[in-house]
Amino acid sequence: MKKSVFLKVLCIVSSIFLILGIALVVYIYNLLVRYEASQPERVVEAFIDEMEKRAFEGTVEERISFDGYEPPTSEQKEKEISAYISKLKGELRYEEVPGVTSGLVFNIKNEQEVLATVTLESKNTKTVLIVFNFEDWEIVDISPAIIDKELELPASVVPSIKGSVIPGEKNPETGNYVYPICSLTTPEIILTDPAGNKVTYDTKKKTVTYGYTVSIPSDYKLYADGTEVDSNIATSEKNPEFEYVSVYCDSMPAQLTYDMYFLSNSVELKVEDNAGNDVPFEMENRSVTIVGQSGAESVPAEILAQIDVLDAAKQWSRFMTKDLAGTNYGYSTIKKLLIEDSYLQGVAWKWATGIDITFTSIHTLGPTPFIEESVSNYIKYSDDCFSCDVKFKKHMILSTGAHVYDPMDSTFYFVNIAEEGEEPQWRIADIRENVNTEAE
Repeated sequence: MKKSVFLKVLCIVSSIFLILGIALVVYIYNLLVRYEASQPERVVEAFIDEMEKRAFEGTVEERISFDGYEPPTSEQKEKEISAYISKLKGELRYEEVPGVTSGLVFNIKNEQEVLATVTLESKNTKTVLIVFNFEDWEIVDISPAIIDKELELPASVVPSIKGSVIPGEKNPETGNYVYPICSLTTPEIILTDPAGNKVTYDTKKKTVTYGYTVSIPSDYKLYADGTEVDSNIATSEKNPEFEYVSVYCDSMPAQLTYDMYFLSNSVELKVEDNAGNDVPFEMENRSVTIVGQSGAESVPAEILAQIDVLDAAKQWSRFMTKDLAGTNYGYSTIKKLLIEDSYLQGVAWKWATGIDITFTSIHTLGPTPFIEESVSNYIKYSDDCFSCDVKFKKHMILSTGAHVYDPMDSTFYFVNIAEEGEEPQWRIADIRENVNTEAE
């Protein structure tokens, strides 16, 4: 009888312990499930599942705000958001951002790029069974991965996205152009050089370029591999040769310097002058400077009908050797060919009234005062401005009986201008000596 009671008690106690053991195992199991579910990674995984569902439903913007994305146009914003949502439909993964001291930050990404950043914070912490720390992680911020950076490139290399050139601003310190890049997704940026060569910009590698410097007059054209190079990328400087005539003619060519960078090491450059002729040149250290203008062989008859270019040059030559009739050693005569208050008129007045003119050697002009005359290289800058080269030799017989031939080889610039109360007429704006030739 006692043995039977013992067995009953033993069975009852064993059953109780078995039930308690099973309950404990179930409890610990549920505890582990809850612990695992409370981990921040599970919260992020749930968010990814939610985003995939919302992408198909078209409700992503109810969960993610795109207010911080401000591209140049609303059309671009709409297209970018649509493309962004399409990428959420693919296979996504996450990775924790290291080094965060407050909360936890995870990047949500596909195979190519980060699409969003999720920030989690612990709202409640409790410890169960000493070793299990439960934290209620909550998403407190969801930010789409907006790409907002600046790309600095030489002026000759232009970036574009989907065929549209990105507007940029010149950096006054470097001379390069700075292009703002604002996009929801990593854009494919295409770089194009003046020759039309294209490469895809790679943020992980330095873009290799090859520099050339070409300086030409502004009325010339520069071609790279058959494509005309836009003069807007060049820097412009006034040509000192036109310093005085440009006061009266604003169409005088400037000197343009193209500091170009190409994406290819084999670029064929060609230069056309103001008349459309090919200009031969050789580069030294990838640099060349070309000056001058292409002119016609003779002055048009309609211009000669208005101004006798050769006679005007002869009058100036006579004036410089006290051989021109008129008061003040001929100043009153030559003044009619000059522009009032111009630099050249000042030179003439200073010569006529200064002491230097009195030291001119005593002489007479020969029986044929001018020989070997020519007028050539006519260049039209506008309807009211042209230049031409005048050459001759002036025969002078000194008081000693010696014969001297004073050479003239200069470029004369003429401007059709009206003085006060007069009709417009061609006047000399400037004279530039071409060749320093000693008198015979």
